[in-house]
Amino acid sequence: AEEILLARKTIIIILDDDPCMHKLWQRTIENALPTDNQVSIELAHFNTIDAFREWHKKAKESAYYCYFIDYNLGGDLTGMNLIEEYSLSTCSYLVTGQYDDQLLMGNCQHKGIKMIPKPLVAYLPFYYYPNEPDFILIDDNKDLGQAWQLKASVCNKALSYFDNIFKFLRFIAYYPSSTPIYIDSDLGSDQKGEEWAKFIYDAGFREIYIATGLPERFNRQEQAYWVKAICNKEPPF
Repeated sequence: AEEILLARKTIIIILDDDPCMHKLWQRTIENALPTDNQVSIELAHFNTIDAFREWHKKAKESAYYCYFIDYNLGGDLTGMNLIEEYSLSTCSYLVTGQYDDQLLMGNCQHKGIKMIPKPLVAYLPFYYYPNEPDFILIDDNKDLGQAWQLKASVCNKALSYFDNIFKFLRFIAYYPSSTPIYIDSDLGSDQKGEEWAKFIYDAGFREIYIATGLPERFNRQEQAYWVKAICNKEPPF
């Protein structure tokens, strides 16, 4: 099932014309909440596009939102139309029973819209990240990520760990630009940390570190201006 990535303080919006789906979402999200008090999730349910539009006019711009929008809303407009109209593709999921429709799947891929089949709603895995972490680590080595998370817990630091660059990009607009980011030089699948570091720098971040197991291989004189330092993979805390 699709991995649902949420900030620890998130407002979740459910738009669906089927009351049964609202009950299912309510139960799924409540069951996915961790037992600690570090996660604060607010749910807002809407049955019609008009009700959603009225809410959206008053929505707080600074809040973290995640949208689960039904594809077939019972009218001329589809959930996909709504996601495009409000530019929600980076923070929304299109929920549909037509998950085997090849044309719909192709449109979602082309428009960068994530799709969730309705039969999988009850089985979705949820992961929560700090809204304002002390550090961010992007590395495809999950064992390393777990080691950083353990050290962060011991040191009372808030860490956001992402095992691929695209998961991080879902959150990039929400993180303070002063957050230190440690990014692996080799992210796998031909993704180079140095190249993505430039993208992150252009997004406004300045505390960008290339974390590598072989820092001595990097020529310091040729270090890109968008990288603050080359370092090893030891946690900086």
